[in-house]
Amino acid sequence: MIYRRCNKGLAILIMFCLLVGLPGNAFAFTGADNQPPQLNQAKIVGTLLTLEFNELLKAIPTRDPGLFTIKVNGTAQAQPKSAVVVLKNVVINLADTVNPGDHVAISYQSGNKGIEDFAGNKAAAFDDYLVENHTPDLIPPLIEEVFVDGA
Repeated sequence: MIYRRCNKGLAILIMFCLLVGLPGNAFAFTGADNQPPQLNQAKIVGTLLTLEFNELLKAIPTRDPGLFTIKVNGTAQAQPKSAVVVLKNVVINLADTVNPGDHVAISYQSGNKGIEDFAGNKAAAFDDYLVENHTPDLIPPLIEEVFVDGA
């Protein structure tokens, strides 16, 4: 169990359960896990980019944000501020906000504080993985011209 207090006084409680020893043996391991985690999808809203993998990831306090390179509209961005594992996800806090309609891609280089599952299998490196941009357009429309038709 991990307990963390956020800046605004909100508490986040995340419980990790290992399936071994659960009552009723609801789950059983059939062999050693030798498959690395696979990236299923990537999404971004504002400055938060989430990588979703196919299995639970080992949660160490912080992943090395320098292992990630973000491109927005083909241009490399500043190094992300942080990268944190939450269950099957890696949540990356970017240095700058992404605008609606921007084309975002992410690359990852495996390293000592890289992404791995509970068996210690490291996720493979990837280049220019397309990120779904879900950043909302919060700017109201601007009236540029007004026509009055009448007598």
